[in-house]
Amino acid sequence: NAVEVSASVDRNPIYLDESVTLVLTAEDESTNIPAPDLEPLRADFEILRQSTQTNINMLNSVPNVVQSWVIEVQPKRLGVIEIPALMIAGARTQPIQLEVQKYVGNVATEGAEIFLEVDVTSNNPYVQSQLNFTTRLYYSIPIVNGTLSDPQITFATVEGSAQESRYQSK
Repeated sequence: NAVEVSASVDRNPIYLDESVTLVLTAEDESTNIPAPDLEPLRADFEILRQSTQTNINMLNSVPNVVQSWVIEVQPKRLGVIEIPALMIAGARTQPIQLEVQKYVGNVATEGAEIFLEVDVTSNNPYVQSQLNFTTRLYYSIPIVNGTLSDPQITFATVEGSAQESRYQSK
């Protein structure tokens, strides 16, 4: 029974100096899945943080173990960088092509200690169509407390996705 492995990133493309979350997953009947060798990542990425998660399910007295390694990495250069195939318990993940772009910010925000950026998926939406509205808060000073509320739009229903992600940048 071979170990099934996979690798994914939480978003692609990213900007230089931002971190991205790499999730490596191994599924097997054994609870002794060894940690992956992350050394191949170090050539093009700085490893910022790591954590592990283990889920064990029993089906007909046979364990199904899903081990996940959550690794926050930061690319060292611009361009298309390959997250290499990584070895986990004798199986290899598929490589991932990560596009690292240069951030071209607004001149008004350069040097700002805090600013907000928003993206909308379409500038010409159809009636009854869905739009994804993304808000990014950039800050270079400590923030003690604060909240961002959903936008108020006349003649539209706004639903929060409850998906909040935090990334680190230099």
